[in-house]
Amino acid sequence: MREEVIVCVPTRRTDAGTRPRRPGPCLLARVDPARMLASFSSAGHLPPVVFSREGVAHLVNVPVGPPLGTGVGGYELVSRTFDPGDTLLLFTDGLVERRSEDIDTSLARLAHVRPDPGGTLDDLVDEVLHEVDAAHAEDDVAVMAARIRRKPAPDDE
Repeated sequence: MREEVIVCVPTRRTDAGTRPRRPGPCLLARVDPARMLASFSSAGHLPPVVFSREGVAHLVNVPVGPPLGTGVGGYELVSRTFDPGDTLLLFTDGLVERRSEDIDTSLARLAHVRPDPGGTLDDLVDEVLHEVDAAHAEDDVAVMAARIRRKPAPDDE
């Protein structure tokens, strides 16, 4: 059995932890470190970013389905392989969205961040927050970074 990590990044608060008060976006990420593979599905959420070990950012092309709570389905799963040392960055829309600019411009600003390739995860997150000017965000900001390292499958041991 492979070890996997599954993360859902909801961006809407819920009533008493039960049901969303209104439809909201969510990004599902399933990471399999033994195969250096991640699968993603988006319910109205912005795409994750992968920073290569050289510090180059790539937006992951994840087809966007309807937000959760709309009663409409239609979610597509896409997979992407990782190289050792790649860093997956998941974030809420507050990190990049600005009322005064198009979302593509905001995402491009994030994709142009070039963190120090030898830096820690904390360094990478700090650089991202600084470069996108998260201190002046118009919404809540949450960021999660994970450096992908190959973990041998039980069959490999």
